[in-house]
Parts: sequence; C-alpha cells; structure tokens
Amino acid sequence: MGMSIVESRLFHEPAPVAPGPGTRLQRRALLDLSIDEEIVRGDLRGATLDEPLRTALAVVVQQELKQEESLVEDDIFDALRSHRLISRRRCRRRLDALSGMNLIRREGRIVHATVAGISAVLRPSSLDGTRLPRDLLRVLRQAELARLGR
Repeated sequence: MGMSIVESRLFHEPAPVAPGPGTRLQRRALLDLSIDEEIVRGDLRGATLDEPLRTALAVVVQQELKQEESLVEDDIFDALRSHRLISRRRCRRRLDALSGMNLIRREGRIVHATVAGISAVLRPSSLDGTRLPRDLLRVLRQAELARLGR
C-alpha cells in the first residue's frame, strides 16, 4: 500500500535549501555582470572619444585609480590648464559632456570616474593580460547604482 499525498510530504527527505534570490553571492554576481557591461560600454566609447574629452577623463581616472582624495572641478581645471590654455567654461563643458555620457559621476563639485569612464581610458580590449582593479570597480559601480536608486 502506497503513501498518501500528505504522508509523502511529511516523510520525505527535505530538499536542500537553495539560496534565496537576495543572497550575497547572487548580488555579487549581478554586480559583476553589471560591471562587465559597463566595461564593454566604456571600451566602445573610448574608441571614439575626442582627444580633449579623453584628456579630461584621464585626469579623473588617474586620481580615481590612486584612491586618494576626491577631485573637485577646480583640481581638474588646474590639471588641464597645466597641459595648455583652457578656459573654465570649456573645462566645465567637457565635464558636462563626460557626465552626459556617464563616464564621470558628479557629487556636487566632487567628480568621480565611473566604471565605464575607467574602461574608456584604459581600454581593456587593448591591454595585454592586465586586469582592471576589480575591487575598485565594485565600489564605484555600487555608488553608481545607489545614485540611480537600484
């Protein structure tokens, strides 16, 4: 005589507990996937970026990779002015353009490179075995996503 449906449910081996949709591992995998998408987007954007925009972005990326203090717009202006004469208005327009392409992120007057911005300057498709700093990219991407409210 077989077991009833109720008995079979009561006396079966418990199924292994699968991780829930919000586990740390799954969140990290989604974050890494998001980073990979931004790396590709930045790499493609970097191939077509005008030299003046690339120069401005490189200043921001270099500072971000040093992981020292954050850059403010005036610091970027001073760095670009040391290369050649450039007006504040022109510098601000370049930063506006980079921000519009989501290659930099502004927090008031503080400017940060985005994952795509770092990828646009470093061009991972042209790197020989060199990897991008993944831990830094995770921190930056989390800040980008927090700003977007995701």
